[in-house]
Amino acid sequence: MTLGSLVKIKSTDNLGNPLDKLGVVITDKIVCQQSLFLSVKVYTFRDQRICTYYPYSIELLSQA
Repeated sequence: MTLGSLVKIKSTDNLGNPLDKLGVVITDKIVCQQSLFLSVKVYTFRDQRICTYYPYSIELLSQA
């Protein structure tokens, strides 16, 4: 995923109900040596904040 890509984030609310959020990727891939998984930082429109997400929870909607 490249900077500025529009993504859909699959998550759940506090009760376990599915919740989809839209956001924009704001960083390149981050490699953490402790977790060994790639992640990216995404600005979510619904929460209006920046969070770190792993690729399994992100669906690419539009490449920048």
